[in-house]
Parts: sequence; C-alpha cells; structure tokens
Amino acid sequence: MIDRRQALGLTLGMVLLAACSGGTGGGGSTAGATSGANPPPPASESAASSAPGGGNGGPVAAGGDLCGLLGPGDFAAVGVSGTGAPQENNPDVNTAYCVYAGQSAGTGGVEFDAFLAGTTADSKPAYDAASAPMVDFAGDGKAAFPDADGASLRKDIPGGYAGITIWKGKLVFDIGIPTTDTAKDQLVSLAKLVLQRAAGII
Repeated sequence: MIDRRQALGLTLGMVLLAACSGGTGGGGSTAGATSGANPPPPASESAASSAPGGGNGGPVAAGGDLCGLLGPGDFAAVGVSGTGAPQENNPDVNTAYCVYAGQSAGTGGVEFDAFLAGTTADSKPAYDAASAPMVDFAGDGKAAFPDADGASLRKDIPGGYAGITIWKGKLVFDIGIPTTDTAKDQLVSLAKLVLQRAAGII
C-alpha cells in the first residue's frame, strides 16, 4: 500500500543489510532486497505481470510467487467484488505487492502484500512498518489471531480503507480492501486462508 512502501523499503533495506553483514544463512534475507532510497513503485508503474487465472489462490512453496496465496475468487467468496488477476510488483522472491483492483488499497482498491524473512526475528521490522497505519485500538487483530506473532486489524484507516496485517513466523502480510460494514469479517477470513496456504513456508 503506497504510503507504507517507503517505510517498508527503508526498514527492510536496513534489515537486509544487517542480515548480509551478519552472515546469516538459511532461507535468504527479509523482504527488502530493494534499497531504502528506491522503494518499490506502485504496481501501475512497474512492468506488471498477472498471476494465472481468475480463481482461488493456493499453497506456495519457498521461492514461489507469494501473490499466488490469494486469488480473485477468494475475494469474491467473502463478498469483495470487482477483483481480477493481480497486477504484481515483486522486486524479489521474498517480496510481493499484489493489486487485484484499482491502483492500491489506499486509493480504494484491493491489495495483498507479503514479505518473507529468513527468520522470525528478521520479520519483526516488516510487521512494524506494515502495521503502522493500522493502529488496532480495539485489539481485533490479536483477538482473531491469538497464535500470531503480531496481528493488527482496522476498518477505518485514514485514507478510507480497511486493512489487516499479520506476522506469523517468517511471514508478514497485509490485506487492504474498501471499508464496509463487513470488512472486518472479510479480512479475517482472507487472512486465515493465507495462513493456511502459507503453512509450509512460515
């Protein structure tokens, strides 16, 4: 979501540098392979690619396309209309910005972003940056996802959209949709799908 991308680029770029200088191995660095000075552009500014089909998402293996965790059919199934195959802006295999309608969630569209770190600890900065605009005053995120390392949900984010950010293990993701009376339930249902499908990589 556009406003967060600059913060994510800066935060995750620093995590990437720290991981590289520390010689950490394993599944690669965090979702921040872009430098902080050059955060990923909105999907509309990139050479967008479309995920196959217009149906549901499914499980994704390590190194796979993280946008594949959700498909337009998943949004339709919970009552979020007007989505199509995602326009993707994926700077590396651990970072995905996926827009299913409009330009971004922050401008009234539908968006799913995912960041896969090398370790659970490495994913905390991504969660902090992604959840910053989703101050969960009511505690709805943690109530719906008590086993998550972090969870924020808000249906009245300044800018006029609803969003959820989840941190579970090495994975941080957020989903943004238009604000409606049913947005909370829609976001919880979609986030549960992502966690189920990402079980093999978190």
